[in-house]
Amino acid sequence: MDRREQLPKVVLRLLLLGCLASPSSADDLTSCFAGTGRDAVVACTKAIEGQSKLARLYFQRGLAWSSIGMRQLADDDMSAAISLKRDEYGYYKARCLNRITFGRHSQALEDCDRAVYLNRFDLTSRNNRAWALVQLRRPREGLEDIEIALEAEPDNWAFLDTRGHIFEAVGEREKAIADFRRVLSIKPDTRESIEALARLGASP
Repeated sequence: MDRREQLPKVVLRLLLLGCLASPSSADDLTSCFAGTGRDAVVACTKAIEGQSKLARLYFQRGLAWSSIGMRQLADDDMSAAISLKRDEYGYYKARCLNRITFGRHSQALEDCDRAVYLNRFDLTSRNNRAWALVQLRRPREGLEDIEIALEAEPDNWAFLDTRGHIFEAVGEREKAIADFRRVLSIKPDTRESIEALARLGASP
């Protein structure tokens, strides 16, 4: 885990130094929702001081943390948002992706399960659930999700890449190659598909 993840209190103290003396304002809310990176973290933190029960503020700060690579802090805030509003599928969707990013695939799977339960039309969570299953060495279980996603969006390169990895994992070499090549015809710089074709001994 990145050392930055191990020092959340220090990071917060450094980011907020000199900011906590001023009260939260409408400008803080605007910057929280519309800002990015560290500026958004500071603005959201000040806004939370005035509205500590507003789930959306924790969620927005979680997204801001995630955007600068602070995955554990992002997870903490997304979890806080979920504790305040448990029926918002978007919170589970975002936490699923965040957890996938730093390898918590079992927990990510639970979040994507919940997101799809709350919104069965959430294709991104279906794709991410399928990807988590690949990482958990249960690829066949993800095939239904990815086929549903591709039926709705047949040219989505991310969905095709996931299916390619599923086919690769279950030994369907030619199908995997076809999917990876199709990904590259849509998005030629997709590193995962390029590397997969190399593993399979196939040209792009």
